[in-house]
Amino acid sequence: MALGAVLATSLFPGQAVGLIGELGAGKTVLIKGLCSALGIREAEVHSPTYTLVHHYLGGSLEVFHADLFRLNGEAECNELELLPPPEHAIAVLEWIDRIGPGLEKRVDFIITLAILDETEREVRLWSRSELPGPLRTFLSEQGDHIGARARTRLAG
Repeated sequence: MALGAVLATSLFPGQAVGLIGELGAGKTVLIKGLCSALGIREAEVHSPTYTLVHHYLGGSLEVFHADLFRLNGEAECNELELLPPPEHAIAVLEWIDRIGPGLEKRVDFIITLAILDETEREVRLWSRSELPGPLRTFLSEQGDHIGARARTRLAG
């Protein structure tokens, strides 16, 4: 949740984040932290596995949260009209790696979560441009940091 909160301070309207990670890696937990930091009640945030997209209002930014697992390719993803996100919102797309490299090129950040054990995750973060200060500081406090790529272990 802490990474999601820091990520929230680094996002601007119209930006998109892609999430990669197996079931249980913490993708939805990260989004809960992001939404909570934006002023959206954490209890409202759930994985959109069956609805494909959840739209969260009430915070400092609108958030579109999509689960791409069941989609078959970039054309179906394009039908959701989330890339680019509306200029007043951000989009967070789970399972972006299942769609193909074309989609990954259209987001501003890609976060990969890997399960190390029950309580630890490895996080890899890619940014289209230089990492914003709050993210760079957070990641350097958690572990190694090289340019716009970082790798760290986070509890939970």
